[in-house]
Amino acid sequence: MRTNKGIRTQNFVARVLRVFFYFVCLSITANAQDSGSSRIETPEESNSETTPYLQYGDFQSSDEEAETLKYFQYGRFFGISAGAGYMGATGNLGVLYNDSIPAIDVRVHYWFDFNFALTLGLGYNKFQFTGGLVGTPNSIVKYDVTVFRLEALFRYYFDTYNASAPISFASPFLVAGLGNYSRTRTDTTDSNPETAVERADALGFSFGAGTQFTLKPKAVYLDMEFRLHSAKFPDSSSPVELGNNNTLPNQTGLLTSFLVSLLFTW
Repeated sequence: MRTNKGIRTQNFVARVLRVFFYFVCLSITANAQDSGSSRIETPEESNSETTPYLQYGDFQSSDEEAETLKYFQYGRFFGISAGAGYMGATGNLGVLYNDSIPAIDVRVHYWFDFNFALTLGLGYNKFQFTGGLVGTPNSIVKYDVTVFRLEALFRYYFDTYNASAPISFASPFLVAGLGNYSRTRTDTTDSNPETAVERADALGFSFGAGTQFTLKPKAVYLDMEFRLHSAKFPDSSSPVELGNNNTLPNQTGLLTSFLVSLLFTW
């Protein structure tokens, strides 16, 4: 039989082992919780870092974003216009041609922002003159001259935010562009269409300025534009007989246009 002393010794050892295992389990549990919390918090801490690789945005600055939002609220995007006006000429062309009234113009418009816009247009005008061309059988005859213009123009609208009221209301702009000028010249005294009609094309450049008056904001505008056109046709250096012993040495000069249009935008 075991003595009382042996029993007491065994009980003491068992208690010590229970206490030891209790602290071991407690330590393992605390370590597991610490490692789990570190695994959860580490990504949050790394995501909060402000580095160029973690930030994203379409705008370089808050000012750029504010300007873009302002344009989407108050700006124009697309437009169509139709108008009529006057087309004349300078130099020897001004001596040769009469003024063309009306000159007709149709365009579509696209705005990049408040200041820059692209315009694609089709224009038509008709001149007349009386003279004798080199290489024609008739001496002095009457000619009808029609000019079709297919143009791509860029406009720059001045910022008139801090300008006086009249300037802001006029909304001035500059315009420049390139186009194809297609000319048809018809001898009105020749009944044979094969010999009466002569066609020629030339690449032309134009520049000018204008104003745009608001009739209804972001909807309807009155557009007024003046331009100078330079287009050199193949026979520009050929002389023309005017009669009474008067001869133009060439057919050089600039075309001028003044157009008034109604512009509809959205």
